Amino acid sequence: MAKFSDEFICFVKQAPVNDRRAVRPVLLPIYVWQVYGPDLKTKRANVFEKALLSQLSMGRGKGIDSQRVEELARWHGLEPELVSFIINQQLIPKGWIDRKTGTLTKDGIDMLNNDVSGASSLKTGYVFQDAIKGSFLPRYSNALDMIEPVSDSNTQLEFSMSKSSTRLWQPMILPDRVRPFEPNRETLKSIMSSTQAAQRNARSMGSKEEFESIYQMDVLMLSDKEPFAAFLWVWVYSDVGLEELWGVSDPFGLHPDVLWMREKIRDLCLSVPKLSKEVASLISGKTEGEFSSLEDAAAAREEQVKLEVLAEFNKADLVDGLVGLLNGWTSRKLDVETSESEDRYHDYRDLITQSSGVIEHCLRYCLQKFPLKNLYIFPRTIEKSDIEKLCWATSPFLTKAQVHEAIQVKPTSLFSTARNKQGSFRLCMAVCLMSMPDYPNHPLRRFVINESHFLAAYQLSHWRDSAAHVDSSADNSKKKALEAAAITTYFLNIFFEGLERG
Repeated sequence: MAKFSDEFICFVKQAPVNDRRAVRPVLLPIYVWQVYGPDLKTKRANVFEKALLSQLSMGRGKGIDSQRVEELARWHGLEPELVSFIINQQLIPKGWIDRKTGTLTKDGIDMLNNDVSGASSLKTGYVFQDAIKGSFLPRYSNALDMIEPVSDSNTQLEFSMSKSSTRLWQPMILPDRVRPFEPNRETLKSIMSSTQAAQRNARSMGSKEEFESIYQMDVLMLSDKEPFAAFLWVWVYSDVGLEELWGVSDPFGLHPDVLWMREKIRDLCLSVPKLSKEVASLISGKTEGEFSSLEDAAAAREEQVKLEVLAEFNKADLVDGLVGLLNGWTSRKLDVETSESEDRYHDYRDLITQSSGVIEHCLRYCLQKFPLKNLYIFPRTIEKSDIEKLCWATSPFLTKAQVHEAIQVKPTSLFSTARNKQGSFRLCMAVCLMSMPDYPNHPLRRFVINESHFLAAYQLSHWRDSAAHVDSSADNSKKKALEAAAITTYFLNIFFEGLERG
């Protein structure tokens, strides 16, 4: 059989974890298509930024106080906290808004008036097609980071990722199975949309890259060049705090673990037994033989995880999906607690966001099992004052401080949260409070009557927002992360007691 390609692309040269035993490099066969698209590092305003800039341009130097933020939020149908975040973390740092006056700067005016189509700044870029299944990867790139093997024997390719290191990597090479076919317009548009979303997520997780949201979503145009074959470097690994027992980092460097790549590897494990055994060895910690497939190893490890979680929280399996969530959270918590390091800020942010996420998961469970029976308690045109009246009527045991926190939500979102049983921490908690009269033994009742712990959970949600948005003024210290975990631990203990009674 002819060799598929001698071209190797690697966007991420650093393994996701330091433990070499917990990493498996894989070479995915792909076809690289040349396209014309936007420069991902061009500084442009996204749709929210342009909308706010347009509204602020009509001001008279009033400044941007809380009242002004409320006005902007109502005008655009957004939550005040989101408007405040966009202004303080995006518009002002970019130099488009004057902090003191709230008026547009010269750069802000230029940005607002810049209606030039994205097509005027097109440059050469690339999209990537999986040569095993034929699907296109949800990424667009302006560049190709090529690497070369240090040895090219007939048995095994070896790569060095650093000139200063003698460590060599021997990736598993996956077989190609399909011929290339052209992407259509909808495929190209989907690739751009996915790349934009991934960039936003990367920035929210602390990426220092200067890329901005893509300005023109359907601007990709296929060139007339034929695609060429190459291998794409992929890191498969295991680590504490992962959503599952193993993860796959984004081959394009935008996130440490991406679902679409993990699902691709999982799917390939069904048809490539060697790959299945390699991933199984990551989960089991064995280098050979105990498990013959990923499914066997995952099933055994999940049973072990369940026992470990139930040893600490013996009611956790009463809540769908909570055991897996608690496994990642408890692993991250233990890792932070036992580490002597004080500068693992990414791990601290993870623990803060996971701690709030655990509570949010339990609130959503309550919406499913203890739903609000009368969805029509919400007025058709609802204001914040209406929410306050509903809180006092349905939860008279709350204090003024608790009600003040509970009503800090977008009023018009309460109905959809109650109907769809989905929403943010604040929306879910508000609806749960309003459902209290329907369930005398509601599992949250004992928790919400404790003012200090109730307010601590809300404080944690604020910490989570700051950590997720990488607020430069946020305290993402080890102490704060462990405090976040303590808040969640208390919540879980009280919640499980209430769940048993409910």
